[in-house]
Amino acid sequence: MEGNCVSNYEEAGSNYGINEDCTFRLDGISGPLVFEQFDIEWGGSTCVYDYLTIAGTKYCGSTAPTGLFGGAGSDISWHTDEVENRAGFKVCVAQCPSNCAAGSGCSWEGLTGSCAVCPGEQNDRTLSRDTVKKITKLVIKTSPPPPPFYSTVDTWNNANDESMCMSCPANSATASTGSTSAGQCICNVGYFLDGSSCASCPANSDPASSGLTSINQCCALGFFLDGSSCASCGSGTTESTGSTSAGQCICNVGYFVDGSSCKLCPGNSATASTGSTSIDQCAVQSGITLVIEEGRCAVEGNCVSNYEAGSNYGINEDCIFRLDGISGPLVFEQFDIEDYDCVYDFLTIAGTKYCGDTAPTGLFGGAGSEITWVSSAQSSYARPGFKVCVAYCPSICAAGSGCEYGGSTSGCAVCPGEQNDRALSRDKVKKITN
Repeated sequence: MEGNCVSNYEEAGSNYGINEDCTFRLDGISGPLVFEQFDIEWGGSTCVYDYLTIAGTKYCGSTAPTGLFGGAGSDISWHTDEVENRAGFKVCVAQCPSNCAAGSGCSWEGLTGSCAVCPGEQNDRTLSRDTVKKITKLVIKTSPPPPPFYSTVDTWNNANDESMCMSCPANSATASTGSTSAGQCICNVGYFLDGSSCASCPANSDPASSGLTSINQCCALGFFLDGSSCASCGSGTTESTGSTSAGQCICNVGYFVDGSSCKLCPGNSATASTGSTSIDQCAVQSGITLVIEEGRCAVEGNCVSNYEAGSNYGINEDCIFRLDGISGPLVFEQFDIEDYDCVYDFLTIAGTKYCGDTAPTGLFGGAGSEITWVSSAQSSYARPGFKVCVAYCPSICAAGSGCEYGGSTSGCAVCPGEQNDRALSRDKVKKITN
């Protein structure tokens, strides 16, 4: 700590350490938080690795947050994991001593601004270091002008006075600090505005949306409002949350409208998208679809891969492969993934994560199932990657064809001459069909 600043930044060219955990408490001071240094390992939008926590929100990356306020008695917490360090942070509380008045050299810069440090007051702070690090300020007995006050989440105030903060109604909160009217209180997730209070949404409501202003907005995807409850679309879904009638239900992928309900496409067929209205839209689906591609993932015949000989996979790769109409044992031709309890890089099959350099065995890929690949932001730990194939035969697999089934839980080896009878198209969504 340095005056009204807290930091783990030591000097240019050095990084913070591993497994650091610190909590700084603002005792009797408050003001806007101004960052002089901010470079923390990026861990995605949820900052899963190293992070600075302010008012319950985690911050990381190389772009310093702005518009934050440190309230008296609040904490600033710091945490690092055991790998990949950066330069660190330094943040200061823009706060003046109590003699900030006319002629003192201090000036407030607007209601939401800060006060410049008075001449000679820069070093008039005392510092104590214990388990919880504490910042105190020099108390001067003159009466200062009040600093700007920001209400906390769940409260609002209509004056520049902490004592005027009012609690939001039950089951509601403000979206951020600094609210100045009750009109900025919005209903929490799972509630909607019913007159002047927040009432519970019915079962099967949208699990993510707050600020709903009507029961008509409550129902989750795949449900619609039926009276005062959310009814299921059955084998269908809806295009968005907040559906209010059965007429907004559409059939899921693989189903078509049959009378007043959704019917599964016959045999080894499926629809290409939701909303199909005829069995004529069902088509044979035999292959693998690359549903999401972030990285060097690819489909090769009945194989999925991120492997390229002589190189390692990249950082922040995110891919999902779906088996469309084919099934069979999964046979690995390549498997070398960072091994750290499958926390960072991993292949997910049937809900289980796999990593390391020993390929899993005895796995089966069912029709319609997915294989998911994720790599972290740590390029120094990348490995060559994986390639896994589905042992699958076309419908001509019969006596004399050269194909042989290995039991009810096995697949069929590719028939001689059939290896190249697949057409390959590579576009934004890659799809292999027989």
